[in-house]
Amino acid sequence: MLLETNTLPGMTATSLLPKAAAAVGLSYTDLVAELVRLGLAEHQPASHSRTRAERAGA
Repeated sequence: MLLETNTLPGMTATSLLPKAAAAVGLSYTDLVAELVRLGLAEHQPASHSRTRAERAGA
């Protein structure tokens, strides 16, 4: 599943994206944390943007 993240005019716990995330078991807090993690990964060197599992060789 892929959902476009469009925060205008704003993203609240009652917006579509958090509701869709909740439907698959992802809390609002975890959703925001994941969006921040992905955003930061976009601006890191390739060696830093891999997931923890990828770095561990899983």
